[in-house]
Amino acid sequence: MAPLTRKRKAELEHVQDAPELPHSLGWKPDLSKVEFVKPAPKRVKRLFDSEELTPKPVQSPPSLKTAAKKAIKYHFTPGSTPYPNHLMPTPEACEEVNLILSKAHGKVEAPKIIATPSMKVAGCGEVPDLLDALIRTRLSATTSSTNANRALEGLQKAYGLQTTGPGKGSINWDAVRRSDIPAITEAIKRGGHQNVKSVDIKVILDTVYAQNVARLEFLLHGTKSEDPENAALEEEPAFPEAKGLEISKLKENMLSLDRIMRMKPFEAMGEMMKFKGIGVKTSSCVLLFCMKIPSFAVDTHVWRHCKWLGWVPEKANRDQTYSHCEVRVPDHLKYSLHQLLIMHGKKCYRCKSNTAYGTAKWNQTVCPIEHLVNRMDAKKQPGYVSPKKEVVEDERGGVKRKRAPGKKVIKGKKIKKEVELDSDQELSDDVPEISESEFGPGEDAEV
Repeated sequence: MAPLTRKRKAELEHVQDAPELPHSLGWKPDLSKVEFVKPAPKRVKRLFDSEELTPKPVQSPPSLKTAAKKAIKYHFTPGSTPYPNHLMPTPEACEEVNLILSKAHGKVEAPKIIATPSMKVAGCGEVPDLLDALIRTRLSATTSSTNANRALEGLQKAYGLQTTGPGKGSINWDAVRRSDIPAITEAIKRGGHQNVKSVDIKVILDTVYAQNVARLEFLLHGTKSEDPENAALEEEPAFPEAKGLEISKLKENMLSLDRIMRMKPFEAMGEMMKFKGIGVKTSSCVLLFCMKIPSFAVDTHVWRHCKWLGWVPEKANRDQTYSHCEVRVPDHLKYSLHQLLIMHGKKCYRCKSNTAYGTAKWNQTVCPIEHLVNRMDAKKQPGYVSPKKEVVEDERGGVKRKRAPGKKVIKGKKIKKEVELDSDQELSDDVPEISESEFGPGEDAEV
């Protein structure tokens, strides 16, 4: 043990003289001997003569209701083309493609009367009710038609069908509105992307209901909303008779979108695109199939063929393709060309998105528009050789396949394929459908 120094000995004597706290909590300090030191004043920033002694205003944080919404930027130029110097497609080119594909796949004409809602096919808006058309088209986006039909079937079993109104025979959307997002997600899970689509559907239904409540309050009592976005809902009807008719229709159906049905085409598209998850392609489909207004809706097949046919520049995106072809394609061909290009993109092996040049099936396929298209994809060019997996033998004499060069595999991680969640991004029919085995035991019987 080290010897005690004078300093250490003095400290021990001081501690022994100090009063002890109970329960072995230590020594009680003598507060009478503690000197309190006044804290030094804080340094104040020196002001110059030019500076004013006025306090800065306090900015209050914006509330959720008044916060500005972040607008989605679509490459949508209604009524004008983003490529004025690109002369294709000419009316003659449109007529030629329409004639060739009509001979190959059958003549297509727009129906004069919209049929009653189908509960077997979700479709892209081929129903009488505008809200029904809008949400059905949203269900059909970013998935295959089979998966969209499964989502529609799930909604029917969970919420039932409407018994009155223009949407009679389709999904009871008011029951869906009064439901919650987890229940909607469960109902449409077999269609894929259920977490995104369930939120979109719920927000759309709530928005339409709130708008109609505000509209009805204005028509009945002249009540005006503080929200500037509701300015269009506070316009007086053109005729007094129209006011009474609108009031009676709103009282019967608070999810009505009749006001959009009365708008001009591009105005109606812009109004639909304000809803969550609704973009250019979805609103164009509703215009074409539900409102029976000529509109050249551009899905993934139409977009691919428009580039191959030289109707738009190679780097044109889908919205730019729509804006350009909406101006160039004659109105009487918009419905048939839309349908025929989709049919051809699904049936023609060479014009599918995931096929490659040089395969046996490629050589067996005769494309009726082969002389018109220039498939710019590298795998569809002459001389393309598909990289095959090399077959080698392992140490035990078994056969294993080696990955093609250039393909990297990260062990322990799943590489998730990126899919744009914009509502208008529709995948081709080559998208893998959700199989029944992906659900747990007993779930298949419930859906």
